[in-house]
Amino acid sequence: MIRGRIFLFDTLRLQPVGDETAVPLEIRSPKLQRMIGYLALHAGTAVEREELARHLWPEATEKGARRNLREYLYRARQLLAEFIPEATLLQAGEHFVLFEPADVCWVDVLVFEQLLDEAKTAVSPADLTSRLQQAISLYRGPLLSHIYDDWVQVARDRLHRRFLEALQQLSLTQQQTGDLAGAIATTSILLEHDPLDESAHRQLMILYYASGDRARALQQFRTCQKNLAEQLGVSPMPETNALYQAMVEGSYRLQTGEVGLPRVPDKVTQSLIGRKEVMRTLDRLWTEVRQGETQLILLVGEGGMGKTHTVNSWLARLEGELVVLPGRCHAFEQVIPFRPLLDAWQQSLQLVAWDMLPPEQTRAWLSPLAHLLPDLYYYLPDIPGMLPASEELTSYQVMEAMAQLLMAVGKRWPVVLFLDDLHWADADTWRCLLFLLRRVMGVSLLIVGTFSPVDAGPGQMRRLRLLVREERVHELVLSPLSLADLTELVQEMGETGETAVNQAKQLRTLSGGNPLLAIAWLKACHQHGISLPAPPEQLPAPPDTALALVNSRLDLLTEESMELLAVAAMIGRTFTFQTLLEVSEKRPDQLLNWLEEWLARGLIFPEDADKFTLILPWLREPILSRISLPRQQYWQTKIQKKLFR
Repeated sequence: MIRGRIFLFDTLRLQPVGDETAVPLEIRSPKLQRMIGYLALHAGTAVEREELARHLWPEATEKGARRNLREYLYRARQLLAEFIPEATLLQAGEHFVLFEPADVCWVDVLVFEQLLDEAKTAVSPADLTSRLQQAISLYRGPLLSHIYDDWVQVARDRLHRRFLEALQQLSLTQQQTGDLAGAIATTSILLEHDPLDESAHRQLMILYYASGDRARALQQFRTCQKNLAEQLGVSPMPETNALYQAMVEGSYRLQTGEVGLPRVPDKVTQSLIGRKEVMRTLDRLWTEVRQGETQLILLVGEGGMGKTHTVNSWLARLEGELVVLPGRCHAFEQVIPFRPLLDAWQQSLQLVAWDMLPPEQTRAWLSPLAHLLPDLYYYLPDIPGMLPASEELTSYQVMEAMAQLLMAVGKRWPVVLFLDDLHWADADTWRCLLFLLRRVMGVSLLIVGTFSPVDAGPGQMRRLRLLVREERVHELVLSPLSLADLTELVQEMGETGETAVNQAKQLRTLSGGNPLLAIAWLKACHQHGISLPAPPEQLPAPPDTALALVNSRLDLLTEESMELLAVAAMIGRTFTFQTLLEVSEKRPDQLLNWLEEWLARGLIFPEDADKFTLILPWLREPILSRISLPRQQYWQTKIQKKLFR
């Protein structure tokens, strides 16, 4: 039974439970507040006494810090005994201190993170919505807002990011389940906490417009415009202005706008060097599609390899009339069935030749799809309501409906169904891909998907392996650019001969052959007037594009995995398993799991069975930025003691 609640969001508060007259415990000492806050934040984890003392008394001598720690641990035990007398919450040994809430003490941050972790495996939109709402309700404000230590700031920023992501995820889920009022409320809260999030302003404009409140949609644009001007001195982005103008003119249409090719920039900013063979394969398979044989192509490669760019560039050069149905998967939408396919159809229903569908009496499959895609009622208002059916039958009917719609469009034009970021697709979407491949006949249909193994979980990797075994499924792996490819890229920038080769060699080191990173580094060097090859100390800071790509991978790691990767980076760009094992004092099986995770996320590569290297030479700084300076100092001291004893 819960006997007490500890609140870490906003200011620290210890609230006894069970007595209606109980008031929060008063903690007058700022240092004691810091100690309780730190231990509660790390509840269930043994904290080294040395580490705790260093966080609380960074300026004190080692002897003085130990003396202070003994005194304040005694005071903390007294306070916690008064808080929950029947439990021993704080255990202090010779080397470690442990705050163990067990079943008697509730900590808001722990529950917040547990709910968000559970949301990742939610089994239904209702389950997802419930967990997100519970988590969001716990966030009363920034973590321990009255404490300004480094260790607080790192955790505060991380939890604030999770809070904003939860709001975004909840808003999307509410939109997709038809709860416009809920989505408006959630997006409004998001903007209260992040008023410069222009994409959220656009989304709120669309939500107001969808609910019939055009005036508030236009007012939201003016609010966005004012915030950006006052705080950043900039104007809204072109897409925001275009959305506003369309709403003013009354030309904006919800969900069912024109369908065309995915937008390709007028000037290609990412070269197709190294992708010519992929383009030839796409051309060959398109020829087979035009002969009436449905094909499925999966472009596989880590982020920045140019998967989406390659597909867009290939589509842009196709001749003749065709229809492109674009859908995209998102990390937070994996519990919503058929999500990217529904996105594709929301933009394309006006292209369906409705008179080419099977007779009305055979259209039992339309009702389940209309339940997920209400726009269908605009074109077929007499669709009957859903009859009770098993989940398996309903799923089959939705897939059959999508196949029938594809064939109805395909009888007029060749069709490309382009699904981006399939590593975030829900299980129903994966099943539907195979169903469409086998079911759609007599028309020209090409299904194209992109997939990043670095971002995929075990379930998605298993589905990929199963799918590529099927006939007419083609896996095209986009590998890093070779030295010859990078030399050609440098030559496109005007360099020739040996200079181009030498520049390409350093570019390969900086980018690992990733096209996005290679181009980002070339641009950064050009902007700073630096010619490659250049000494490391003369290179510019890693470009924002490169940091964003690396941070997206680091975001996938758990807090403990992230800290151990930082320890590895402090040992050196190249480190051995044995050295990291000795320094970290972790169990070998734990460390092996983390090593395998870093390999899978494209953060390290193996030199041999025991030696590993960070994938990029500049990766160390982004990694270390994820942990506080006191924690870095702690590990540096430990590394020196272990390696130079």
